[in-house]
Amino acid sequence: MKNGVKMSDIADALGISKVTVSNALAGRTGVSKELREKIKKTAVKMGYPLRQTTDGGSYSIGVIVSSRYVEKGISYYWEMYWELASVIKSRGATVVFEVIKIEDEKQNNMPLSLENGRCDAIIIIGNLNNSYLELIKNNYTIPMMLLDFYSDKLMIDAVISNGYYGMYHMTEYLIQKGHHDIAYVGSIYASPSIMDRFHGYCKALQENRIPIREEWILEDRDLETGDVAIENLPKKMPSAFVCNCDFIANELVKKLLESGYSIPDDISVVGFDNFSKNNYNDLGITSYDVNIHSMTEKAVERVFQKLDGRVSINEEDALQVVLGKIIEKDSVKNL
Repeated sequence: MKNGVKMSDIADALGISKVTVSNALAGRTGVSKELREKIKKTAVKMGYPLRQTTDGGSYSIGVIVSSRYVEKGISYYWEMYWELASVIKSRGATVVFEVIKIEDEKQNNMPLSLENGRCDAIIIIGNLNNSYLELIKNNYTIPMMLLDFYSDKLMIDAVISNGYYGMYHMTEYLIQKGHHDIAYVGSIYASPSIMDRFHGYCKALQENRIPIREEWILEDRDLETGDVAIENLPKKMPSAFVCNCDFIANELVKKLLESGYSIPDDISVVGFDNFSKNNYNDLGITSYDVNIHSMTEKAVERVFQKLDGRVSINEEDALQVVLGKIIEKDSVKNL
């Protein structure tokens, strides 16, 4: 931005909070007419670029995603972004997209789209750590929505897929096909979503009196960088693997084939999210469809309810769970 002026600079110059500056420049309530004009005049004088407010214009929705989800070839999140952008634009709003680097998240560097006051609301895709989310929530009084993850420590609006029961049904599906030696692939401390799916897997095994074996719980990524890495296959192989997403299922299939196994004749594999565009061969992976369109529709509707005043911005935030369904393909053998 011009001269590198930030909202915090304007706030310091006037001896007020950055939240007040943000509200005034975005045209939100809670700021007197006199103070709003004073803030705008100071912003212009300091060289801060003012944007059109939502009065008589369109809303501007910020969409934020961590670099760990879009720089590793995981196209599922790009698909979710394009679906989300389409829904937002269909409402007559504009989209401000920003990728948050891992080092910015660690250093608590706020998204530029928020710092320069360009957003009336923000939707975060994937997963960001709780301390970073709390900092955003405490510093900006705009509607905030989490998509495809939720915070287990903070009350923030969120829309997620049916991870717990979805993976329960996927594991139960394998059991009904005659499989009892079933492994789980997913770093359970990487995100609440992966942990939820893991617990769904555990529920299905326990209900069927099948022991949970530690050696059959496989890490699939570096927790720091998000780099995908399925290091070693178990010494004693299960008859089936449950993977926390289709991208990981594809990586596992590749590793199994390279190790001389046939899919599904020797080993069965199921995924989650029904997004198999990373396939390097023609094998269709049985998966759980998460209904991205419904998730994005619900997320955008909730944001607009708050922007339009149909729901108070201070109303207790809600967790919405979108149901899905099993999509049978070619990767499971009936024993």
